Amino acid sequence: MERQQHGRYIIWHLLRCGYVKSAKILVRELNFAGLIDVDIFEKVHEVEKALIDRNTQPCLQWIDYHRSKLRKLGSRLEVAVRQQDVIEMVEQGMIPDAVQYVKKFLTPIAKANFPEELKKVSTTIVAAGRCSMGPVSLGARLFGYVFSLLWLLFG
Repeated sequence: MERQQHGRYIIWHLLRCGYVKSAKILVRELNFAGLIDVDIFEKVHEVEKALIDRNTQPCLQWIDYHRSKLRKLGSRLEVAVRQQDVIEMVEQGMIPDAVQYVKKFLTPIAKANFPEELKKVSTTIVAAGRCSMGPVSLGARLFGYVFSLLWLLFG
């Protein structure tokens, strides 16, 4: 009994530290196949590695699969991941794309439950647009961005 308990603790520790292959071997050796679901930890580490590489797609797929559970919990994970996508677009100078992305993905989930997060993202886009534009084009383009974002927030 004690050996099984220690084995499970060691396997969980290995999985949490990212040593999935080692944990799989230990699960097989100790016949814990039905007790510990290694696939869950494997998926988590795939998502984690992708996020480190600034790729949010695996995380968004995971969120999409678990959307109802996350909404019940009141999780802001999707909002945070979508914010990261917007920030990436702004850093690459793709401000019109960032505005469209906010309209399409972020507004439906953030407007009712996380309005402060939506305001922060909108402010980020406006500030970045303002900094990246020359004085001649600043007026018309910035007005368009501001109008779009204000419509999202208060429309």
